[in-house]
Amino acid sequence: MDRSRHRLLRATSRKIGCCQIQANQTPLRNSLVARPAALNTTKSRSNGAGSVVSGLRDASPQFPVSALLDSHFRGNHDTMIDQGLLCPLSFHLNGNSPTMSDTSLPQIRPEQASDIAAIHQVNELAFGQAIEADLVDELRRECPEFHSWVAVVDERVVGHILFTPAILETGDQVLYGMALAPVAVLPEFQKQGIGAALIEAGIAHLDAAACPFLIVLGHPAYYPRFGFIPADEFEIRCQWEVPEEAFMMRFPGVPPANLRGGVAFYRKEFDTAV
Repeated sequence: MDRSRHRLLRATSRKIGCCQIQANQTPLRNSLVARPAALNTTKSRSNGAGSVVSGLRDASPQFPVSALLDSHFRGNHDTMIDQGLLCPLSFHLNGNSPTMSDTSLPQIRPEQASDIAAIHQVNELAFGQAIEADLVDELRRECPEFHSWVAVVDERVVGHILFTPAILETGDQVLYGMALAPVAVLPEFQKQGIGAALIEAGIAHLDAAACPFLIVLGHPAYYPRFGFIPADEFEIRCQWEVPEEAFMMRFPGVPPANLRGGVAFYRKEFDTAV
């Protein structure tokens, strides 16, 4: 990748980094891993895409995201790419961390009400500013369907990841999925695979809940290891003007054969931060 393109990707990451979101006041339910009996993942358009999408971005989608757990893989994305936070994804499961002792392996669990202040601090310190942390707080207040996970080491919250509803307008339908943003890790706990552990855990729950798709806006050299592929392969673009290779999608299984063309939308709260 030439240097100018790399700088553009990094600038995009920072711009989207301010779109980090956080969690619900209430902890996630055990039903997150339960497979819904029936999923209504599409909605026919009626009065034009703009009016439909505008209204949906203010409301809960019909896809039951509350039965599972808006791309922005936030939480020090640039640091992870530039300083090598590209650690094995399974160390937290099998104990093979290259840098952490067995007693300090992170516990990945849903956010609890008592974690809110710590989550704000994690995002603020990870990004070196309050924009992302404040956005997380706003989403917690305004978004009825968003789900947050934390990484805990020695009873301390050291990392955070958030998933919020996403809308894909394609053809004559609107499909419902989720967006990953942000991921944040305290500076002193970086380069230990915690960000990867959070992503892996969140994806596992989304897959178990049969979430139709997941979107992320991030570095194209990092996310493919989690199963993300360029959305441009399906002629799907992000609502914002971003480098095509930075906007990616993930599907729980084989991508739908008839998926071709469309625009993906994040929650409206992201608009003021992007």
